Amino acid sequence: MTQALIAAALAMACTSNTKQPTAEGGKRGGGDDTGTVHTGDDTGRKDVPCEAAPPSVEIGTGDTTFESLVEAEPVVMVHGPQGGWHMLGSVRTHNMHNIIEVHYTVTDMESGVRVSDNNYRVAVVQDGECTGYYPGMYGYIDVAELVTEFATRPPEVLGYHIVELRMAVKDYEGREAEASILVTAQPDPADLPGAEADTGLP
Repeated sequence: MTQALIAAALAMACTSNTKQPTAEGGKRGGGDDTGTVHTGDDTGRKDVPCEAAPPSVEIGTGDTTFESLVEAEPVVMVHGPQGGWHMLGSVRTHNMHNIIEVHYTVTDMESGVRVSDNNYRVAVVQDGECTGYYPGMYGYIDVAELVTEFATRPPEVLGYHIVELRMAVKDYEGREAEASILVTAQPDPADLPGAEADTGLP
């Protein structure tokens, strides 16, 4: 009986001295409410404040939320009610201050012409450990350099082209990061042939 009690006590002691596993090294999301990113290895844990970790950004789309994009995914050239066109861009930041300046451009890859050039100063919505997003930035489209005798509007001269969305971001404390992605410039359904005649009636 005594030997059994001693064995049980030793087992409990070993368990209490065992190090608990920490977040995987270099992966975001292992933080706590102190605004830190946890990194480490088998020797222990190292807490890195958000502002000390490398800054980075992601480009997406979406009007009210951040919607991720993949290469060559269609992004609509929205035909606005006042007659212009724009492509919606959203940004997600990592390890950056919540006040940011964004230089958002759209470039036609076939011609090399920059068809949209916009500057924003915004406050991101924090949505995770050291991350935030800002949606619905309008990339206003100007195709003056691409017009021909027979094609003058974005859906005609830019429709279905591969374009580069690029965002260069600088935060309130001077940290900088940028990203780009190639997507397909999708014409607005209202600009497709026959759209005006389609009333939706049977």
